[in-house]
Parts: sequence; structure tokens; C-alpha cells
Amino acid sequence: MKRLLAVLLAVLCGLSVLVACHQQPDEPETPTTPTVSIIANGKTDYKIVRSDLAATSSAEVKAAIALRKAIEAATGCKLDISNDYDEKDPDYTHHEILVGATNRDGDTVPTLEKNQFSIRFDGTKIYLHGGSEQALMSAINYLLTQYLGYDQASGTYAKSDLALPETLSL
Repeated sequence: MKRLLAVLLAVLCGLSVLVACHQQPDEPETPTTPTVSIIANGKTDYKIVRSDLAATSSAEVKAAIALRKAIEAATGCKLDISNDYDEKDPDYTHHEILVGATNRDGDTVPTLEKNQFSIRFDGTKIYLHGGSEQALMSAINYLLTQYLGYDQASGTYAKSDLALPETLSL
């Protein structure tokens, strides 16, 4: 009986060594979406653009100003704000962050409900739309939270550079 118990203990010890040495399969790699740098080291060639037709008290103007202040607080980069009337660039080839409906949207303006927003990036332009003033601000908050690491509770940013997935479309 003692011999049988000794053999069983030896087998159990051997199995525990084999299980401990078993290689775990590699974790599946998560695909990495390529990103495009918008602001790096406090520098950018982007500007914020709002509609020329928007009143100075409109949601688009307020949102554009709020976006500029937030980006400056996070990155140290103060973006220019201009309107969508630009006789020097009729083809609109500049790098721009378009806030609200502008003449740069073409036929890509999404139809949104009151509480919906849209964020798109096509490689040179970032489009921020909202179905209401609150929805437009939600689009900006989403951008700041997801891509600059904004923490609303502390009012701080985890990142000082802004990069977006090259295929961003929300």
C-alpha cells in the first residue's frame, strides 16, 4: 500500500511539472489602425473652421472656441479659428477641423437626430457635426476624451499630442 501511494504521489508531481511547463498560446494580436498625427510637439498645420454664416453667438462658434481652448490646454498649440469663406483657397486643400455645417462638407453632411453626433476624418479634414448644440459639444468632448485622454473629473489631459485613426468615422 505504501508503494502504491508513493507511485501515485510521483505521478502527481510529474503531472504538475508538465502542466507548469506547458506553453500558453500567444494572445491574439489586436490589429493596430494606422494613425495620422494632427498635433505633435505643440505644432500643427491644422486650423479650426466654422461657417461664415454662423452668428457669433451660435453653437458652431461656441464649439469652435471651446475646442481651441481645450486643444491648447492639452497640447500647448493654439489653433487659428477662421470661417469657411476663403477666396485664396477655392479648392479647400488646407488641413482643417470643421465644426458644424460648413461649405467644405459638400454632399457628406450626415442627417442627425437631435442627440446624435458625427466625427469623420478623411486624411486632411476632421468633420464634427451634431444634431443640436449639445450634440455638437458631445462630439468635441468625445474627440477630447478618446484622443487626448481628457478626464472631466480632474480637468486634465493624458496626452499632449493628437493623432487620429486614418479611417475614423463615427
